[in-house]
Amino acid sequence: MKRFLCKKKLVKDHVVELDSDFYHHAIRVLKIKTNESIVLFNENGKEFYCKIQKILKKSVLVEIQYELDSLSDKRSSIKVFQSIPKGNLIDDLIEKSVELGVTSFNPVISKRTIKKTKEKKERWNEIIKNATEQCGRTDLMQISEPIQFNEIFNQDHNGEKIIFYENSDVTISETNFTKSDKVSIIIGPEGGFTDEEIKLAKENEFKIFSLGKNILKCSTANILGIGIVSLFSS
Repeated sequence: MKRFLCKKKLVKDHVVELDSDFYHHAIRVLKIKTNESIVLFNENGKEFYCKIQKILKKSVLVEIQYELDSLSDKRSSIKVFQSIPKGNLIDDLIEKSVELGVTSFNPVISKRTIKKTKEKKERWNEIIKNATEQCGRTDLMQISEPIQFNEIFNQDHNGEKIIFYENSDVTISETNFTKSDKVSIIIGPEGGFTDEEIKLAKENEFKIFSLGKNILKCSTANILGIGIVSLFSS
């Protein structure tokens, strides 16, 4: 069943009129018809079983039939600091981070970052919205404007703190990972981190782990690192 984020107030047994953006996506693109069922969810984590009541010229009337039982999300809060990769690869990393349950995503400008943009892209929010609708989450992953590497350590980091570094002689494992409901992880760019950056992370009590013997692309390191942390935290 198709799921859609709705920023309007959702109340059982009420009818809500959804605007032209919903009309275009649901009716024109996905070809949803009158009387078809959909799920609407809001940023408060509530989901509702709904039915398309009527398709108007540029909007849609949706009947909210009942609230769905939502299982409480007991995942750890995962905060990712990702050095910005070249090209538009960050778009894929944002999408995968949503799917993997990341709570907040922070683009980072490190020494070896090639694309040193300080601008938060509007399309990133759209990627987050679409990925949330697709993967079944009801909470939206937060995303910050790009920050400098040293600014990572100005934030509060409660719980487990990790930086993945290919030259570390300690591979992350369940035995050296401290299970926590809050985890901060730093992932580097294609060229990796400098010695100064690793030193700064160590001074701020980040554990320095590798993801194995092979040198990984930053996209692979992102998915593998977040996946391992999610698994060990659960």
